Amino acid sequence: MARHSPSKFTGDITIECGLAGTVMRFVPPIAALARGQVRFDGDASARTRPMSELLTGLRDLGVMIDDEGEARLPFSLHATGSVRGGRVAIDASASSQFISALLLAGARFEDGLTLRHTGDSVPSNAHIEMTLETLRTAGVQVSRPDDQSWRVWPGAVLPFDVEVEPDLSSAAPFVALAAVTGGTVTVEGWPQHTTQAGAEIAEIAREMGAEVSLSDNGLIVTGPPVGELQGLDRDLHEVGELTPVVAAMAAVASGPSTLRGVAHCAATRLIVWPRCRPNWAAWAARLSKRRTV
Repeated sequence: MARHSPSKFTGDITIECGLAGTVMRFVPPIAALARGQVRFDGDASARTRPMSELLTGLRDLGVMIDDEGEARLPFSLHATGSVRGGRVAIDASASSQFISALLLAGARFEDGLTLRHTGDSVPSNAHIEMTLETLRTAGVQVSRPDDQSWRVWPGAVLPFDVEVEPDLSSAAPFVALAAVTGGTVTVEGWPQHTTQAGAEIAEIAREMGAEVSLSDNGLIVTGPPVGELQGLDRDLHEVGELTPVVAAMAAVASGPSTLRGVAHCAATRLIVWPRCRPNWAAWAARLSKRRTV
């Protein structure tokens, strides 16, 4: 258990994000409330990830940013200790993290935050709902006037105790491991009730032929015999982070699969998979014979 007490933010530091998208996107709006320069950088791959909409939004809210015109890592915030806030419109089609990042800090902006998404649809809407739920738990007044906009009123963010659930999206590969090998995996600590989008991996595994049950010990997944995993037709727009795992399962399924609604996620990583496909079934068969992984 960790307990954190509020204190004043000070700048004149560099934050190394590594490959963590949550750090490079969630921390800048909070860092803008510090006093002094806060520089963000990350790994070479992180420097290619989109940041322009978040940086544009922060600029429109009154934050001074130096990104040398690249709208990506590395960049520096010249924080003054406060953020004006107000109205801002961004296209968050590439990631719902842009919306959540601004919402989480909005209550500490002088004028609060009125945020509007200008794209066609909001990806991973479940993650935004989790953000709103957390803000309300902390005493923040927040509303969603329509599907494309949010309002956060300025005010105090109250302390609260929280039990942090395990990251179910990160557990998805272990669910897939059981599904493709015909083995059994127990994911301990799987919550009985959750708003995490990643929990959908359990229903996806069941749809593809795995036996899935939830006990006091966790989520228990037993895959079908190797070669009997079924293909599926699934819209992953709300759970884009599961796309690589579900695609891996589909690659060894006995029938074709169609994965829709994944344009906003890292689906371009999948273009190399057709060259690997002939070897995957053999790999699953070999892996199913091993006692430990």
